[in-house]
Amino acid sequence: APVAAVVAALAAGPAAAQPLGQRYAVLVGVNEYDHPKLLPLQYAVNDVTELAGVLAKTGYATVLLTADAGKKAPALAPTRANI
Repeated sequence: APVAAVVAALAAGPAAAQPLGQRYAVLVGVNEYDHPKLLPLQYAVNDVTELAGVLAKTGYATVLLTADAGKKAPALAPTRANI
């Protein structure tokens, strides 16, 4: 629900027209952690992927770091070094 509220607010657009500089977003989505006490998540990657699309439509330059993206391009893996 918190992600849905952010998505809705961003989709509504800026409250007042004002000149903006370039905006950037580095989004990290991790469903499975390499730690025995952290349970897998179901929707983190889906949520961050959707948020990247919404932010891109509002003028953000986005970088999406997920395990799936990292399989295609190692620089997009959600690792400490890439963040």
